[in-house]
Amino acid sequence: MNGEKENVTSACADMLKGGTHQMRYRLKKQYFDGVPANQVRTTSPCSSMTDEQWRKLVDMWSDPKHKVWFMPILISTCANMPKGRTCQY
Repeated sequence: MNGEKENVTSACADMLKGGTHQMRYRLKKQYFDGVPANQVRTTSPCSSMTDEQWRKLVDMWSDPKHKVWFMPILISTCANMPKGRTCQY
């Protein structure tokens, strides 16, 4: 029975992580990508996130280390898109 509880807990944690990742992706796409640095919001655009949490995300997205880490993934993803599809990044 204990193994089943661990499996359920692990599955729930995976779903929450996926949802969090998806929310950050959408926020970045809507409020950060393509926005000039001086026009990026300084307050949270959603009620489920504090302004401090938002600023930490913006700082992470602005960090050159984050961009260097993400770029190979982006290039690989876009390069492997099926014909007729465009990369959404």
